[in-house]
Amino acid sequence: MKARWAAGMALVAAVWLAAAAQAQNFQRLVFAEDISGAFDMALFDMDGDHDVDAAATSMWGSAYLIETLPDHRETTLLWGSVSGLVRGIAVGDLDADGDSDLVVAAYGDDRFVRFENTGASGSNRFVEHTLLGNSNGAWSVETGDFDSDGDVDLVVTEYLGNRVKVLENHEGVFSIAASSLVREPFGAVFADFDADGDSDVVCCSLVDPLYWVEQESSGVWTLRSLGFGAETTSLALHDFGRDGDLDIAGAQYANGRVIWWERAGSGFTERVLSGSVSNPRGLGVTDFDGNGHADVIVCGQYGDVRWWRNDGNNVFTGEWLTDGQALYGLDIADADQDGDPDVVMADYLGSELLFYKNMMVVPAILRGTVRSAQDDEPLAGVEITVNELGTRTYSDEQGTFQLWTAEGTYSVAARHSCWNEGVLTGVTLASTETTTVEFALDRGIMNLEITSLNLAVPNREVTTARIPVSNSGDGALSIRAQAEGSYANDEWLTVLPEETTIPPGEEAIFEVTIAPDTTDDGLWDYFGFIEFHAHACPDSVSSVAVLVTVLDAAEPQGGVPETIALGEAYPNPFNGSTAISLRLPRATEVTADLFDVSGRHVRSLLQGTLPAGTHAIPFAADGLGSGVYFVRLQAGGEPFVRKVMLVR
Repeated sequence: MKARWAAGMALVAAVWLAAAAQAQNFQRLVFAEDISGAFDMALFDMDGDHDVDAAATSMWGSAYLIETLPDHRETTLLWGSVSGLVRGIAVGDLDADGDSDLVVAAYGDDRFVRFENTGASGSNRFVEHTLLGNSNGAWSVETGDFDSDGDVDLVVTEYLGNRVKVLENHEGVFSIAASSLVREPFGAVFADFDADGDSDVVCCSLVDPLYWVEQESSGVWTLRSLGFGAETTSLALHDFGRDGDLDIAGAQYANGRVIWWERAGSGFTERVLSGSVSNPRGLGVTDFDGNGHADVIVCGQYGDVRWWRNDGNNVFTGEWLTDGQALYGLDIADADQDGDPDVVMADYLGSELLFYKNMMVVPAILRGTVRSAQDDEPLAGVEITVNELGTRTYSDEQGTFQLWTAEGTYSVAARHSCWNEGVLTGVTLASTETTTVEFALDRGIMNLEITSLNLAVPNREVTTARIPVSNSGDGALSIRAQAEGSYANDEWLTVLPEETTIPPGEEAIFEVTIAPDTTDDGLWDYFGFIEFHAHACPDSVSSVAVLVTVLDAAEPQGGVPETIALGEAYPNPFNGSTAISLRLPRATEVTADLFDVSGRHVRSLLQGTLPAGTHAIPFAADGLGSGVYFVRLQAGGEPFVRKVMLVR
């Protein structure tokens, strides 16, 4: 009898322990405090130190930064709206300078505001710019790359203006690529919804069914109603059925239902997840429990938090979590860097960000080193990623790294903007065990010996010049060449090849073709650039200024100027480099210096005697952050100043 009783108690204890372990799937903590009226938030690495920081918006018109430090998190006020009422926030490297910028929906100001991450410390890190004005009720913003050109585009919603807009990124300058009429839009996301190779937009409305804004092959955007999902406040797209197409997860505001719409042929099958959430606001999809299948989590306006565990057969079991007070936005990231996804939510009434720490995955440990293949020196700041899981970390100053992740067999990649990628396949990781790997990375180094081409060429004839580029590194160097002339719609300057790869220790020759025709415009000289974009550091972009004197063109009155003449910078604004033309009537002592907006001397550009004629004063922007600069030139004792704008 005692044996039976003991066995029964053991079974009860085992069941109780299993239930306790199941209940402790998330631990609720506080990520940040003192965020009055917290509405939306985004997790990102603000300062490049490889931990998880955050930015948050306040319903009352502010934006906050939360920096993760070694022993605490520090909350600071980033910005205050003119009219109050701020809504959504998104993160992305909008200017392709290697750090994350912010975009905020300033609802009360009727505009979307971009905060450029300059890399500076303290309050000067982010610089405010109006991204899109006249946005009636700016509500939400999401990032993506709809045109597959490698930069970050945006899709925004205007709640009062009843508009969903796609903003195309052109080297940090945004233009409206599409604008669709959607009543009271609440959110929109990029995705290749029809699997035709380009990104579309799927958006939700507080009053209407879900919409699909299709990007057609002609470049036209067409609005299509999906016919279901009215009053959806948040959505996510994922291939839940693992059949190669995208399904939709959404949360409906009025009835609190959370639904998975499974794509079935040309239609969708509605699958309602068990249990409702009062007035849901935030929704996220990821694999929380490490079983390889996407789960769903939702938070509500009245503090509800519920997640649904996917058993692998698309059977979702709902579980309640410790709630908050009034939860709106959420974001998912490995906030504690232990190898599994966590959740952070904005609590409006609690004036804080709540941290739901994932307690489910028992991690495997991946350790290793990253070194230069050429000299065996340790490499810092290399991103280490388990490709199949998206789990990542970075190497330290000693080139070492440690990553907690799930068990399985994966490919592991080492990536850095200055080095060629290294990939290890078939790396097997086991729970509670440590696996050690090593990376030896190589790189190409671009050597460009000339900075300008000064040529005298016949009018209306083709002239060619050669620019040699060599690779002194120990790895392949991929280069893209781009010609940019100073006169619109006049293709007088071209370069070939447009793309090439140079093996280590070898050289490539780029043929520059110059074909001026001054018949109609009476130009006397032409000016342009050949830009070389390389996967190399520190000179990932190098330029050669091209200054062409057309021999039999109509010259300006008097031919050679009687006085010193300084042209404007071209291009301006610029990204990699620019130049200013200078014409001298006689040999002249010339100095040129660069200053920032505070008057601080940045660098010397030129010092010496130049002969009579036309010259180009080049300015390469390597090592400089975005902003306004001034070129101060002294020629023959006469001062000149030109303003230039660097846009990363």
